[in-house]
Amino acid sequence: MGFKLLAVFLLGVFFHVHEAVAKCTATGKDEEVCEKSLLVTKKAGEDVHAWSEDASTSSHGQDGECADFANKNVLQIPGWFKADGPANFKTEKEHECVDHMKADPQADAYTWIPSWFDQHPYNCFLRSSTAGYDAKPDFVVCSGKLIPVFQDIGRGRCLTLSGDEPLSRQIKDPENCHQDCEEDVNCYGYSLWKKTARGFWFCEFYEQSGLKAGGGKQREYAHCVVKQQ
Repeated sequence: MGFKLLAVFLLGVFFHVHEAVAKCTATGKDEEVCEKSLLVTKKAGEDVHAWSEDASTSSHGQDGECADFANKNVLQIPGWFKADGPANFKTEKEHECVDHMKADPQADAYTWIPSWFDQHPYNCFLRSSTAGYDAKPDFVVCSGKLIPVFQDIGRGRCLTLSGDEPLSRQIKDPENCHQDCEEDVNCYGYSLWKKTARGFWFCEFYEQSGLKAGGGKQREYAHCVVKQQ
């Protein structure tokens, strides 16, 4: 869409130059005045063309798309992390920002802003996903977070390390218990179990860390699956 608008603008500049030539000839203006006017008009067109060339060839130019790093265990986020975080960097490529995030044990999320590479001291921001993110601004930002790794630590529902019932919530007949916990920063683990009397499946999300398996109320097929932080 941007290049179509640019093409329309350049076409307008072309006709404007020819119109200026015609007006100068018809009115009999001084030749030197006409030449200066035409030079200014042509220069405007050349500047726009140069901008177009730079935007299309720049290695960090905005194309409206962010890279997919699923192969690096990173989930794309439809927003940007604005809260303060562990570190900031300047990187020409998005994958360099992702590598910084994966190397920092205090960060599991990032926001990379390509247009800030030449305009600001930093354009790669390492963050903690627990702080949450804001809706995307009106310019290109690329954000992602590490996909958490889960571990099945044993049979039975999850309990706290002291053997108490953890803070939790339940969903009846969940579509994807694992994925829902994966995408919820307040979910530290889950158990999927079935009430045999009615045949309903339940997913229980645990909203506090420090979990262990076993004990408490046993449910059929229930296991304690915890998110590795």
